[in-house]
Amino acid sequence: MSKKNIFFKNKKNSYIIFVIFIIFIIFFSFTYVKNTNTDLFIIPPFNETFFIIPENKGGKKILNINKKSLHMNENLDSKNINEDISNMKFSIQFFSSPDYKTIESFLGDLINQDENIYSSDDFYIVTLTTEIGKDYLLLFKNFNTREKALDFCNDFLTKLDNCLIVNLNNL
Repeated sequence: MSKKNIFFKNKKNSYIIFVIFIIFIIFFSFTYVKNTNTDLFIIPPFNETFFIIPENKGGKKILNINKKSLHMNENLDSKNINEDISNMKFSIQFFSSPDYKTIESFLGDLINQDENIYSSDDFYIVTLTTEIGKDYLLLFKNFNTREKALDFCNDFLTKLDNCLIVNLNNL
């Protein structure tokens, strides 16, 4: 028994008829939309508020919301060692702590450990006061440029893992 197509004799004719039908639908829809000037959807204007922000939003209240730790309101002054820091430009930071006694003990240990390398005349303790509190910086020597400080640190201060150069003019 042979297989016969009852509805279509040829597959090419079916594709052509389908494409013509789609083109006719697209053409009809464009002409209908173009010739009719009526609105298909009527949306009334909305003049009320879109959303309401409640006064009490719930949840946990955040404390100390007005603290700005990155935008520091700083006051600089020096402690004990080498009082004048106004002419300093660049310095190497050895240590930082919010406790002054920790800075003093670190400095004492450093000088006692390497007496021939470090002198107490080369160290500066600078106080950085912000909204959070005071922070004490232990700085070493004064340099005119950042490059000179970095070269000195790389050549002579081998005990420091990372050389942190502080620009005291921008501090």
